Amino acid sequence: MSMIKIESRFLMISKSKKVLHILGALNVGGAETMVMNVYKNIDFNKVKFDFIVNGPEVGYYEKEIDLINSKIYHITKRSESWVKHLKDIYFIIKNEKYVTIHYHTENSFLAFIDLFVCKLAGASNLIVHSHNTMDYRGGKVAKLSKYFKKPLYYLANKRLSCGDAAAIWLYGTTNNVHIIPLPVDCKKYMYSVEKQKNLKMRLGIKCSKIYTHVGSLSRVKNQLFVLDIFNEIHKIDNKAILLLIGKGDYEDKIRNKISKLNLENSVFMPGVINDVYDKLIMSDGFIFPSLFEGFPTVMLEAQAAGLPCYASDTITKRIAITDNVYFRSLDDSAKEWAEFIVNNNDYSENSRLKANKEIAKEYDIKKVVKDFYNVYEVD
Repeated sequence: MSMIKIESRFLMISKSKKVLHILGALNVGGAETMVMNVYKNIDFNKVKFDFIVNGPEVGYYEKEIDLINSKIYHITKRSESWVKHLKDIYFIIKNEKYVTIHYHTENSFLAFIDLFVCKLAGASNLIVHSHNTMDYRGGKVAKLSKYFKKPLYYLANKRLSCGDAAAIWLYGTTNNVHIIPLPVDCKKYMYSVEKQKNLKMRLGIKCSKIYTHVGSLSRVKNQLFVLDIFNEIHKIDNKAILLLIGKGDYEDKIRNKISKLNLENSVFMPGVINDVYDKLIMSDGFIFPSLFEGFPTVMLEAQAAGLPCYASDTITKRIAITDNVYFRSLDDSAKEWAEFIVNNNDYSENSRLKANKEIAKEYDIKKVVKDFYNVYEVD
């Protein structure tokens, strides 16, 4: 009897539409988090997600992929061999007969080259997704991106973006670009005073305020400035603590600065964690002075938790869905940021619950999954 159930389940999955996602990696990041939030809520009888990632590194999210229903292909990095990279893409699509490709990118040139190979291999439904308003790369690759906006626009069957600015960055226009909200599982981020108190007690935290930052530890996310800001906050409130959640190539620089500022007992770096929602519920403020962003999912999550959010004015104002978002200039000093944060940190349980409802109206995961079904043309 159990064998019949298993065969029946696999028969249904085999009839689902296969979608091959192409990403840089399956680590914690805006695009990856979005894809994983959708992945955890899709019906495998309707859609089957497989993944191509660059290089041999096993990303954080790979342990959450159901390898019975999904495949993960690790391909050659461009930096190792561009020819081998393109051959890997070609033969995966050719051999597995993928028709629908969902390509996540912030560089028009690289996306065009990869997707042109996808088309040569037989993929006929090319979906491109813009997630940022800048490209971290420099040199010729970054310069070439400017000239491939229009070619990429016409190569793609469907163009997606996290926002208008990200659409213009990748395609040069918002015409015929579908803006898909970034999904948030709003129930997980619902605040209560009791829950905040219990979470602090469970971790043995006794402090006046908890400030949090979530993001890859990198130049772009500007954690060194976060530390400068918190150092000034700590001078005002020496019982406050800071959570820096994430991993990245700036980790050593950040740890060195924590030591230099003598903040080892007040700044905690738990790395990549799977309960960010609890840490945001536990917190009293979210500090996010990025150098640039597209439409950052983590700021939606912080708002879903009802947190006052202190963000750089380089981030699109459209991210401010609630009244709890405050934009500051990166030209302002760390002391000015700190004083503003300390003086604008009042909230109530009702205000935090209201913020959660506001985020849920447009960005709750159930609504966004339906948007993806429409993109993939499944019922």
